[in-house]
Amino acid sequence: MPGVARIDDRALARRVAQEFNPGEVVGLGSGLPTLIPGELPAAPGVLFLADSGALGYCLPGAAPGSGTAAPLQGSGPVDSGGRVVALLAGGAVLSLVDAAAMVRGGRVDAAVLQPAQVTAGGDFTHWTTGATPGLFSPASAVDLASGAGRVIAMMPHTGVDGNPSIVDRSSLPLDGIGCVGTIITDVAVIRVTQDGLVLAEVAPGWTMEAVAAITGAPLSASAGLREMSFDVPRLEPPNKVYTAQDAVRDVPDGAVVNIDGFAGPG
Repeated sequence: MPGVARIDDRALARRVAQEFNPGEVVGLGSGLPTLIPGELPAAPGVLFLADSGALGYCLPGAAPGSGTAAPLQGSGPVDSGGRVVALLAGGAVLSLVDAAAMVRGGRVDAAVLQPAQVTAGGDFTHWTTGATPGLFSPASAVDLASGAGRVIAMMPHTGVDGNPSIVDRSSLPLDGIGCVGTIITDVAVIRVTQDGLVLAEVAPGWTMEAVAAITGAPLSASAGLREMSFDVPRLEPPNKVYTAQDAVRDVPDGAVVNIDGFAGPG
């Protein structure tokens, strides 16, 4: 939309973070998704998983109000962008085999990827550039997209060549079919539904018509279409301490319960 700015990458990261729920494991692909931990306070409300194997980490000093020290120097666990990170309490550095087992075993609640293209049906190609149109880099995106509970595409609305990143049918080899459920770009939030793409939110100053004009697939407006917000969500870690009565509340009659430790609950 001429004369109206798109949101910057940090605002985009804050908007994507609003899609997370407390206690989730969130797998982050390379590129834009690596900015998300830097926009959240350093707390174990969600556990980020990098393709390097770092699980439950933060970017020291990057998040406002995080209370962490200056960025780490030297060697240590790294994120998907190769930056040295700090582990939160309970965090770990997994082998690539164990990280892949988490993804393939359904232990990742959400994945955030930066595709080159996403189709109206939720298919995607992970990464390429206008300068290297024949070079594709699916990296860990294939595993994340197939193993995560839900997949969020975090991407510019148009490519470096000015062409739409959201298309009716992809012109590139696909890295995932029907995987993406939500597309968040620098101008819009779009939900992928069985009835097609639904525009849920627009960036400040943008309209439905302006977004549709730079989208390469049919787009309908949500009944609750609204302007995007960029508030940092409070993702408090869930309380995992239960009374004995609460712990067995959902156990059906006649079940056999194996209780670890000495004596068991009173």
